[in-house]
Amino acid sequence: MDTAVFHYPCPALAVLLFARIDVLGVAWFRIASAAVVFAAWRRPWRLLTGGDRQRSLFLTLGVVLAAMNTCFYLAIARLPLAVAGARTIRRSRRARSAVGPDRAGVLGHS
Repeated sequence: MDTAVFHYPCPALAVLLFARIDVLGVAWFRIASAAVVFAAWRRPWRLLTGGDRQRSLFLTLGVVLAAMNTCFYLAIARLPLAVAGARTIRRSRRARSAVGPDRAGVLGHS
C-alpha cells in the first residue's frame, strides 16, 4: 500500500506537467527536488569527507538514480502511466503474474 501512495501520485503530477515543461525538464525538477529533500534529511556532505571509495560510490549512486528517473519519465511521456509503472515491478515470482498484462499493453501501444 505504501508503495502505491508514493509510486503513482508524483508520476501522475509529472504527466500533467508535460503539457507545460519538456520531459527532461520535469525529470530534472524531480531529481533536483529529491536531492534537496535528501540533503536536508540525511546531510550527505558528511559522506564526501570520507575516502575516495566512499565518495565515488555516493556519486555513482546519484548518477544511477538520476539516469533511472530520467528513463522512467521518458517512458511515461510515451506510454500510459499504468503501463510504465507496471514495468517497474520487480521480477519476483509473485510479480510475474502481473507483468504479462502490461506486456500486452506495451505491444498494443507500439
